[in-house]
Amino acid sequence: MWLAGLCAVCGVGVLAGWGWALLAAAAVVYLTPVPARVRMLARGARSRLVTLARRSWRWLRTGRHEVAIVLAAAAVLLAPVGFGVALGSGAAIIAAAGLVGMGALLLGWDSRPAP
Repeated sequence: MWLAGLCAVCGVGVLAGWGWALLAAAAVVYLTPVPARVRMLARGARSRLVTLARRSWRWLRTGRHEVAIVLAAAAVLLAPVGFGVALGSGAAIIAAAGLVGMGALLLGWDSRPAP
């Protein structure tokens, strides 16, 4: 059944265009019966995704300060890796040094006078 549906979708894609092929694929998926095991797996995946979304939203609501700390740490870790992939390891070391230096300046800077 699936092979015939895939052949029909590819044939529609070649003859009429890929927009029509997407519509044909939607029809094939809609008309194909779904086994009970697949429905059970889909429900389990959906419940895990909802739980993950709730945890993520709770984490984002904790406060801007905590989110900023995590994002700054991610930037310090990811920027040198990106420079290393794009430009080489020397650029990655320079980027890491710059980010650590900027982080040290930001952590040490305080607009309030010392007590």
